[in-house]
Amino acid sequence: MYLIHVRLAAPDGAAPPDDLRDLLLDRLRPGGPIDHVSISRDGTVPPTVGMFVTAPSLVESERIARAAAVRAIAAEPRLRPLTVAHCGAALVGAHFEQLLAGPSGGGRSLPRQDQDSSGS
Repeated sequence: MYLIHVRLAAPDGAAPPDDLRDLLLDRLRPGGPIDHVSISRDGTVPPTVGMFVTAPSLVESERIARAAAVRAIAAEPRLRPLTVAHCGAALVGAHFEQLLAGPSGGGRSLPRQDQDSSGS
């Protein structure tokens, strides 16, 4: 499962409807790859939509989230002023900090090029 952030844009800074989450959920396919939708209420207008997507890859998850947002905007007249400004996975900084600090070679997840990886 991947957390994909969908950043929406609105003309003239117009605020989206208060029931944005419900409007999006109403347009998603039941039992589909999007398990959960959350709305960031951090003061950004319009807010960022978080979609938890189950897919075989990050790239596929991003494609699914973008398509779902575009489909919802097209299907719901109250959302039509909005556009998708950006769609992508959120960087989880704490995870990468842990990798860098970990005992497995200073954050390396692959062997050095001068190391034999054949196991012999």
